[in-house]
Amino acid sequence: MKAAHSRDAGSRPQARVSQRDVAAESPRLEMTWTMSHINDRFQEESPSPAVVRRSRALTVLVITFVLLAVASCATSPSADRTSHEAQVAEADWMPVTSGDIVTSRPFDGTVTRPPGAPVYFHGTGTVTAAPALESLLEPGDVAIRVDDHPVVVLPGDVPVFRDITRVVTTPEADPTPKPGNVPTEGAPEPDSAQLAPGNDIRQLQSFLASAGYFSGAINGRFSDLLGRACNAWRLDNGLSSYAGFRADEIVFLPGPGPWAVASTDVSPGQSIADSQFMSVTQGAAVVTVDLDRQPEPDVTYAALPVAGDASSEVPLTILGPATQGDNGPVQLLGLPDGVLLQPGASLVVEQRRRLAVGVTLVPIGAIRVDGRGDTFVRCRNSGQTEHDCPVSLGAHDSANAAVLDGLRPGQEVAVPA
Repeated sequence: MKAAHSRDAGSRPQARVSQRDVAAESPRLEMTWTMSHINDRFQEESPSPAVVRRSRALTVLVITFVLLAVASCATSPSADRTSHEAQVAEADWMPVTSGDIVTSRPFDGTVTRPPGAPVYFHGTGTVTAAPALESLLEPGDVAIRVDDHPVVVLPGDVPVFRDITRVVTTPEADPTPKPGNVPTEGAPEPDSAQLAPGNDIRQLQSFLASAGYFSGAINGRFSDLLGRACNAWRLDNGLSSYAGFRADEIVFLPGPGPWAVASTDVSPGQSIADSQFMSVTQGAAVVTVDLDRQPEPDVTYAALPVAGDASSEVPLTILGPATQGDNGPVQLLGLPDGVLLQPGASLVVEQRRRLAVGVTLVPIGAIRVDGRGDTFVRCRNSGQTEHDCPVSLGAHDSANAAVLDGLRPGQEVAVPA
């Protein structure tokens, strides 16, 4: 019985391999129960170990091929573009235009004025009208009234230090011509005591010449022609008749004007005697902007309207290079003529830089990238079939990109909704 049992054992086919044994023998092939069952069937039908090994290898090859095919389909450009076509089925079609690529950065701005220059009154009396703070004074305007006599501002860097008039010595001469007379060069002049030439006289000559009252030489010498011009201007501007100006009737302010009243030091009813009565700055207010870094040389600035305000933006003029402040660069910007803003007011200032000028533009939302990393858009000509357009792109801003090649103005591109 023992021998027979041995023969039976020797002639019995090799015991089949269980699912646990397959996993132990080949750790890389962690098959599902179904694949293990297929291997068991192969072993039952083919007792040869070589056949078992070949069947397992064939199974691995089939699985690997299927996985590679699936991956290839998932990353193919055609699959990407098919998906893109589905996305743009209900897209908005927008025209390809031309224009500029402009980047912008917002900053906080503050309306300020440069430090004011002091202005002095040369005389004594009681202030009857004081200058208004933040008012603008044009050449010839009245800045203050003392004992109800006007004091006018004129352009000039040399301050007033004397009366600008002539002393008549010839009895028959009349230093105060008839109102409205504008003298001409060559008119007879009576003898007079000589007033020393000076730049204060030259400043007065220049002002009256620009106003159309003086036609003589700008030489810094007082003449009867200048006296007549002074008298004509005075009568036309509400001053008393006089062939010149006394020191307590005018003040010279630097620059051509207008000047803004930065501060007032007197009030009506106050006595004044050869002292400062106001300070002024040249021109209108400026906008101060604190930047985070030195600006590029080709930037521009604009003040944006307050939220909810229907007014348009205000272009600003760069007033010299940015200076270094306590917290970074500080840029001063000028306002256009006629734009008056209250000092201390805050506003949003946009710094802009043009990266490309006069280029073909495509909306950012229309740009797509396929599996190879190539950019394209869905495009069409007017009334024609849509298709994919490969494009080469350049600079861009938040809304558009510059098209270097692949599109032209007049075409349309699809922007997915």
